[in-house]
Amino acid sequence: MKHKFFLALSTFALLGACGASDESNRVVGELASDRIEISAESNEPIVEIAAAEGQAVTAGQILVRQDGTRATARLAQAEAALAQQQARLDELVRGPRREQITAARAGVEGAAQELAFRDSELVRVREVHKRGLTSTEQLDAAKAALDAAKAIDKVARARLEELPLPTVACSKPANGRARDSPS
Repeated sequence: MKHKFFLALSTFALLGACGASDESNRVVGELASDRIEISAESNEPIVEIAAAEGQAVTAGQILVRQDGTRATARLAQAEAALAQQQARLDELVRGPRREQITAARAGVEGAAQELAFRDSELVRVREVHKRGLTSTEQLDAAKAALDAAKAIDKVARARLEELPLPTVACSKPANGRARDSPS
């Protein structure tokens, strides 16, 4: 019976607490948060935290400093690649240097001389082979050397053709009429 009495008393106490409340502590309004989360644009180690949590900050104020060593290295690498490509573009626009053209022409001349030599060498080895004074291996070696010389000549000529040769423009320094031959 004691137990029922205690249960009834507890129920009345709880129901009494749920009754009308004092409305003087009630406030109507909006709760605003001034907390803003930021994230870094790069994944670099933090070397300095310039603002503490809860500290008032202003727009543009530095909050965190990151180690810029890797970013600086990547920037330098990109600038070097850009400079290299710009130099290549300038060379393509300007055309090859005289030294490159001279070297390519010399390569063609040397390859042509080697081709002529290997051709005459093959003729000589064939004659000697017909007489039975040389082996078939030497004849095959002379043929292979001639084929190699032809390939080298072809490559040298292709390299020279790759170079855009400079064009020459002629103009008259004064106004007048164009004529076929000078007077």
